[in-house]
Amino acid sequence: MMFLLAAVRWVLPDSYIGTGCIGFKGPGRVAGDNMIWLKRKDGGRVAWGWRWTMFGNGGRRS
Repeated sequence: MMFLLAAVRWVLPDSYIGTGCIGFKGPGRVAGDNMIWLKRKDGGRVAWGWRWTMFGNGGRRS
């Protein structure tokens, strides 16, 4: 899991900080996806969608 977070952190632009929180039933949820809310330095936030498979990640940004 720590490797996954590190990978997510690595692919994000510098304008994003932290990992936010994982909202399995949060706003903006898509069926079958988990939404991770990421905080931005300017105070906004963005939803980052991740589709899980039985082997880990399906790797899809929304």
